Amino acid sequence: MFKKKLVGVLVASTFTFASAVQSADLNSVLTQALSQDPDVLEAANVRMSRIQEIDQAKAGYRPTIDLNAGYGYEYSDSPSTRDRLEGAPWNEDHGTEELHRGEFGLTLRQTLFDGKYTDNDVELQQARTDSATSRLYAVADDISLDIVKAYLDVIYQREVLMLSEENLQVHQRIQDQIRLRSDAGVGRRADLDQINARVALVEANLSASKVNVQDALTTYKRRTGVEPEETLEPVPSVKESLPAEVEEAIELGKAENQVLRQAGFDIE
Repeated sequence: MFKKKLVGVLVASTFTFASAVQSADLNSVLTQALSQDPDVLEAANVRMSRIQEIDQAKAGYRPTIDLNAGYGYEYSDSPSTRDRLEGAPWNEDHGTEELHRGEFGLTLRQTLFDGKYTDNDVELQQARTDSATSRLYAVADDISLDIVKAYLDVIYQREVLMLSEENLQVHQRIQDQIRLRSDAGVGRRADLDQINARVALVEANLSASKVNVQDALTTYKRRTGVEPEETLEPVPSVKESLPAEVEEAIELGKAENQVLRQAGFDIE
């Protein structure tokens, strides 16, 4: 279903997508990103050109009509005109001839048998089209994988940042309590030094989390072309759709892997 939707989006006449609306669910993000990714669009254009070449090959089944017409002045001075006209009393040009030529022709051709050349050419172009289609899917699969990784990474890094901020707040509360005990003379100085060191470590981890979030946002924008929403919808689990056995996964890969399918069509 996704691949049919992908082709439907990419073979649109304008190859454009409304970028003003940014969706927060993975399916819409993928659709928008793939519809404007230059590598996907390039593969889609190649596929469309291959489809047109099928029609070109099928032209061998159809009749052809050739029309030719001509009119113009013609002056001839050659051995044949001199031999034919020499000695004529009205020929003052000594064997030259002037004509006003006019011609018209209409030719209709229909191939009856061409040694299966047209049949084989159509099959060739169909295989090339299938190869281009598989390449389009393969490119879309690779880019989709990068987008899914970027999408999940943004969710993950944001959650880590939120936990880091909560962790800092907890440590700061403990730090305040120990400082109060230390100022009141009922706490040990070592406890205060220890919590200060832990707060400094948590602050460093928080700074690292902020950097990781920015890296995730940058990767997301590079892959999708837009900034992520403040809230991204969680991705449904794919556990139930995964093959239960390794052998089943291998067979599924052989049947559905678009790079292998493209190679098969290239051989054909």
